[in-house]
Amino acid sequence: VGKDSGKLLSDMAPLLEQLRTLTGDPFYSYRLGLVYLQLHDNAKARSAFLDAAKRAPVNAHYRDAARRLAEKFDDCVQNEETW
Repeated sequence: VGKDSGKLLSDMAPLLEQLRTLTGDPFYSYRLGLVYLQLHDNAKARSAFLDAAKRAPVNAHYRDAARRLAEKFDDCVQNEETW
């Protein structure tokens, strides 16, 4: 992540946290997971993806992606790999 884009992503994370809290919309958890992934904060990314996967409506377009990304973190931990 470049210097400017890293700053932008760092600024986005608290805003997405607020949106998730205010609306309860799990899509913001998914978006937050993507931001944390780019910031290399794997623990927060995994947590956000798990939240999105658990709370998203069954037909949500991002639900399967959130589940797969959360599982990818679990696989990496089991195999002692990194992204």
